[in-house]
Amino acid sequence: TYARQIEQKLELALPEETLTANLETALADVATLQTRAKQVQDAFAASIDENATRRLGPELETIAQLAEDTSPRGVLKILEHVEAPVDLERAKLLTRAGGDRAVALMSLMGSDALHISRSGIKWSRDLVIGIIGFTLAFIVMLLSAFNIIATAIFGTRKDDDDILYY
Repeated sequence: TYARQIEQKLELALPEETLTANLETALADVATLQTRAKQVQDAFAASIDENATRRLGPELETIAQLAEDTSPRGVLKILEHVEAPVDLERAKLLTRAGGDRAVALMSLMGSDALHISRSGIKWSRDLVIGIIGFTLAFIVMLLSAFNIIATAIFGTRKDDDDILYY
């Protein structure tokens, strides 16, 4: 599930073995509460894998956006139905459009609500070429229609002055 994927990414961003070793080192000496708090904070900071954190960042930002658009409790309800990163983007669209109503929709429809925000068209090169061809054909037809209408209204001029003699 998606929760397991996020958990794995978090484990890569903050490896447990590294964190445990850094915390054991930080907490080995006797210190004041303020000093100890700083040592623990430094141990966490030293344990973070920057590359893994960068890969996890966009997803955490999306989850934070969901919480902003709904509520912390609402985002948990939504995340229950998210199974892949694509579903997270769909949930983002729903919460952007509906806010807390998206949470109610997810409660009623479950993961089927995520399919509401799915695009109905699968774009491909053939589809784009077809649309361009149709558009060009429409423009040619429109110009032909204007030409026929202009000819019907204004007629054609055939003056003797227009004929060139050699």
